[in-house]
Amino acid sequence: MGQIKFDVPDEVEEDFRRAAMERFGYERGSLTKAGEAALREWADTHETMGSLSVPDSPVAAISGQLADVDTDSVDLQESVGSQMATNYIDDRNERDADEADSEC
Repeated sequence: MGQIKFDVPDEVEEDFRRAAMERFGYERGSLTKAGEAALREWADTHETMGSLSVPDSPVAAISGQLADVDTDSVDLQESVGSQMATNYIDDRNERDADEADSEC
């Protein structure tokens, strides 16, 4: 049988111990059972996510993704450009405000 050791924040450990004892009882081995169940569930979830089929062509992967959008490509490009400019200005203003606060 293998062993896995890792660190978790104290709050997570306390919650895990409490839940393990409530689910598997206040006896020896309850943490092992809970840990095995948690790791199995995580592995099963991520196994199914990894088995998604990916098309060979990147174009095939995104084909039809914007079929229900009623805007043409030029308008989409302009709106993305405007949004990027707005985000840049907001980020710059936030950085300037942070620098001004740190100078005080």
